This record gives sequence, structure tokens and C-alpha cells, in this order.
Amino acid sequence: MPQLDVKPWVPVLAVTWLAFLFLLPPKVISHRHHTNPTNPAKNKQTKNPWNWPWH
Repeated sequence: MPQLDVKPWVPVLAVTWLAFLFLLPPKVISHRHHTNPTNPAKNKQTKNPWNWPWH
């Protein structure tokens, strides 16, 4: 049965993992944000209640 023959699948698996380990991480890391996002809790504005004229 050809699918049980290990010879063609081991090199394909090795090349695929080498591509994942060495080629893709620099591409993924280059798309990271270079600035730190601000904490929304620090920039939270205080809400003033709306004073209705009939109160």
C-alpha cells in the first residue's frame, strides 16, 4: 500500500516543519504592533450626569 511507504512523506514533513520554524515566524513577527496600546482604564473619562432643567 503506497500510503504506508514512509520514504516520500518524511522529507515532505521535514521540509514543511522547517518552513514553519524558520520562514514564517519572522513574517508573523513583522506584523506585530510596535507601539504599546494604552490601557483603557487609565484613559477612562468621568461621566458627568446630565442636569435636566426640571430637576
